[in-house]
Amino acid sequence: MLAHMKHANPHRNSVGREVDQGPRLPRPPVSWYLLLVLPYLALLYPPLYSRYEPTLFSFPFFYWYQFLWVPLSALSTGLAYYLMKRGR
Repeated sequence: MLAHMKHANPHRNSVGREVDQGPRLPRPPVSWYLLLVLPYLALLYPPLYSRYEPTLFSFPFFYWYQFLWVPLSALSTGLAYYLMKRGR
């Protein structure tokens, strides 16, 4: 029944009327998206940070490295959001 809509013009609605697409917004640079991937990459492979030394306030590196990325992730996400909003 909906087969006729498969090839429908994306600028027309389901009854065939023209739809205003509005102005196209510029795409943000890819470098801003890298800010979102950075925390993921930093914690992706645990053997890189799975060690005891150096300690911080008697916490092994394995724990404080991961805890450090909690605020860094929030800052990275906030900065990416700010840069994307400012760029539009």
